[in-house]
Amino acid sequence: MKSLNFVSPLVTINPGDEKNRGSEFANLVFEWFKGSAGFTNYTFSQGYRVYIGNPQKPHSFDVFGIENEGHATVAAECMDFSRRKASGDKNQIPYDEFAFLNEAALFLSMTDCNVKYLVIRKTVLKNGESLARCYYRIYGHILNRLNVKLAEYDDRNKSFSDI
Repeated sequence: MKSLNFVSPLVTINPGDEKNRGSEFANLVFEWFKGSAGFTNYTFSQGYRVYIGNPQKPHSFDVFGIENEGHATVAAECMDFSRRKASGDKNQIPYDEFAFLNEAALFLSMTDCNVKYLVIRKTVLKNGESLARCYYRIYGHILNRLNVKLAEYDDRNKSFSDI
């Protein structure tokens, strides 16, 4: 595995800042990773910048973890669309949100991390399907090719489930 080039941790995000409205959700996911039995040997950070791409440019990941022995890494991007306005058509697929998810998946795919997660806050569409399940139904083949896992976080019961 190639070594990762770290830049530095970012300054703490102000949760009241409208530009960073997803930071509250990123904090929930960060706490989940820290307390998860599967990641007890990891040290997690938020807003850690890592060089990705060619030419390499720094990108901040919402959650980033390094195994204490230094052999494995985890990167996660957190997406919260719970404040989105529902479409008038109950079967309308939210392709505008999907564009942001595709971009996040692309950034994750450019890392050398062993585990790459795209985490979506549980949001139910008007047709009863969750946003994450709808996204996976349409773009799952791309996520599989990019080796990016999709997960849904339900903050009401603090559960994290792979899709």
